[in-house]
Formats: sequence, structure tokens, C-alpha cells
Amino acid sequence: MPTPMDPTAPTLQEPSGITPEMEGWRVTSFADLLRALQAHPDWLQRLRELILTTELLELPRKMAELLRRVEKIEGVV
Repeated sequence: MPTPMDPTAPTLQEPSGITPEMEGWRVTSFADLLRALQAHPDWLQRLRELILTTELLELPRKMAELLRRVEKIEGVV
């Protein structure tokens, strides 16, 4: 099994969108992560984009469209 110092170990790809401000935060606990995300809502959105599938990210828009269509149908009936 390769170790982190092993040259044959797979390397992690650097995520896109990393800003210098993000590099300055040190997260050593879950509470640190929550504080960072509360202080920077845009980071929370970036985290969602990394974790959630496209289908889940599109769900609020699709639900709003469904609600609009249902209300339109209700107006006709």
C-alpha cells in the first residue's frame, strides 16, 4: 500500500476556485469549518458544488418551475 511520501501514491488534484483568502483559514475541527462557512457564504456554495450532484443543485429551480406550472393549472381548473 503506498504511503503519502511514496512517489507512486496518487496525488490529489487541486480544486479550482481556491482564493488566497481561503488558503489563510486553518480548519482543525468541525466547529472551525462551520465558522468559516458562516463567515463566507460563497464558500458554502462552492462546497455544495463540490459535494452535491448537478441534479441536486438544480432541484430548487426545478421545484420552482413545477410550482409555477401547478399554479397555472389551478388557475385554469
